[in-house]
Amino acid sequence: MNRDSSIRDFNLFIKVRNNQLIKRRLDLGCKTAIEFARLSGIGYGLYAAYEALTESPLSEKGSWKSMALHIAAYHNVSPDELWPDAILNVDKNKVKIIKEFDAEDVASLLSEHCTLATLPPSELYEWKELYDTFEGILDTLEDKERLVLEKYYVEGLARKEVESELGISKKEMVKIELSALRKLRSHESDIHKYWDGTESTYIDI
Repeated sequence: MNRDSSIRDFNLFIKVRNNQLIKRRLDLGCKTAIEFARLSGIGYGLYAAYEALTESPLSEKGSWKSMALHIAAYHNVSPDELWPDAILNVDKNKVKIIKEFDAEDVASLLSEHCTLATLPPSELYEWKELYDTFEGILDTLEDKERLVLEKYYVEGLARKEVESELGISKKEMVKIELSALRKLRSHESDIHKYWDGTESTYIDI
């Protein structure tokens, strides 16, 4: 079998996130941004964008936005602690990094930094089952439904950004989102078979 040696074997996708927000959210027992939004009464879309670094906490005049102040007050800290200069200076267009790696590089990365590589075979099997279950559930969605959920709930894009990127109206966005969420809720028992909401599984890289 002929193989193009100029093409690297692996493509690594890295997402940069605001760990000041994430660690404080986890300390409150909120495993997801959605849980924190419900607990705090803060809008999920904007909060997720702050974690994803796709939304600046500063206004055009350089003052803190009201939502950023609200989040800081909820954590009982100053906004400067949640958004130090290093985070404020991150280019929001470069918070997703895609790099190509050789097999040796990936093997080294997994063996040195990823705790998933050190899990016993029984737990690795459970991860595989969980992954296959979620993939099967997501496969029940239409392409546009899956895209809407990924871009809004996973990537943290604002609604207007999702609508613009997918070329859909506000009304279509709501319709597609509700349809997708109904389908996911119909598989709730399959999800709870693996996770009852009392423990958090965390891969640290």
